[in-house]
Amino acid sequence: MLRLLNRHEEVVFDHISEVGNRYGLSVYPKVRVADVINLDAVGIDFSHKSFGLRAHFDFTISRGYDPLYAVEFDGPSHLTDVQRERDGKKDRLCQLSGLPILRVNSRHITQDFGELTLLAWIMETYEMQCGFYEAQERGQIPFDEPFDPFNLMTMQDGKFVHPLFLSESHRRQMRLLKESGRLQDFASSGIIADSIDGTMRGLEFIRVSPTHGLRVETAMRAQQFPILFSDLLGEILVIQLMERIAAYLAGEISAEPLVTIDQRIKHIQAKCRMRCSHSVSSLAREQAAT
Repeated sequence: MLRLLNRHEEVVFDHISEVGNRYGLSVYPKVRVADVINLDAVGIDFSHKSFGLRAHFDFTISRGYDPLYAVEFDGPSHLTDVQRERDGKKDRLCQLSGLPILRVNSRHITQDFGELTLLAWIMETYEMQCGFYEAQERGQIPFDEPFDPFNLMTMQDGKFVHPLFLSESHRRQMRLLKESGRLQDFASSGIIADSIDGTMRGLEFIRVSPTHGLRVETAMRAQQFPILFSDLLGEILVIQLMERIAAYLAGEISAEPLVTIDQRIKHIQAKCRMRCSHSVSSLAREQAAT
């Protein structure tokens, strides 16, 4: 007899259910696309309609029986041309119907970035954001106040903590290292930009001397999901940079000239559309000029 979920899907299902239970969400696996999206109302061709009648979502997240969004687990098979075409059709149907879809992989369910997994962070942020906007509609929060997941606090072991501020302790470590003279800056600088295919690319760096620094680069796929993913990418970059700082201080890696970091920044700026940047003192190109 066949199983409804494979091993990886089962892990994702358990993870989604654990987070969803905290917010009264239901998780339904293997729901047919046509049972979530009204295919007759979205104006599609025969190919997309036929696909929607046959395909299913890995997981459909709902409150009660009202679908909120879909979650797809993309394993290695999603790298094939055939699967890419299917994924594209599913994404298109979600786009036309206004149904958010979140695509995750095995990295989203590891705890490499702290107590919260990336999937949990995304789901928690989405719920907090929805609650924030509902409070604005009720007049409890001013309309001109932006939603900031890093300002949210909760009580844990008698102390207020910021559960969605994944890099909080790492930023604190950087400041302490600056105060002890082991870093040149008390915090990191960086950029996040969008490539032509919609992938977000980020670079984060910090000076360890007036002429040398450490950097990390990473990317995040485009998502049809209504949260600010640049916030999450920024957190990942800082955490990865702190790991690199630790390796540098342990003598495992060397710093690189700031002029090299500046060249990488210019390369990203030339190839991508800038989304946001932040700088503690000045960007690497100014350091390289001194």
